[in-house]
Amino acid sequence: MQTRFFRRMNSNERRYQMQKLETLTGAALMSMPLPPTRMIVENLVPQGLHILGGAPKIGKSWLTLWLCLRIAQGESVWNLPTEKGNTIYLCLEDSFARVQNRLLDFTEDASDRITSRPCRKPSRADW
Repeated sequence: MQTRFFRRMNSNERRYQMQKLETLTGAALMSMPLPPTRMIVENLVPQGLHILGGAPKIGKSWLTLWLCLRIAQGESVWNLPTEKGNTIYLCLEDSFARVQNRLLDFTEDASDRITSRPCRKPSRADW
């Protein structure tokens, strides 16, 4: 018996997948009034999605968690003012236990404004 990996899409699914890609010309973009970029950490971190890359074992996860925590608590980052806000820390290579231990190294009171998503749920091995 052969396993079927793909199924036929119904008409509603096709309609959502076949939407026209809306584009904008350079001239239209240049003439469009836009608000200034909102800085979360002054002159360092603008609002939006950020991905940090680098060599293994140099502290990327620690730095990112620390930044998320500082922003969530509204505390300065390297003496730069920070706008307090919600953060999502996607730590897709870490367990819940590892993230918890790192948070405990930074603070005893993690804000509800920081949320994380480790790669796997806690198991008995994490206890």
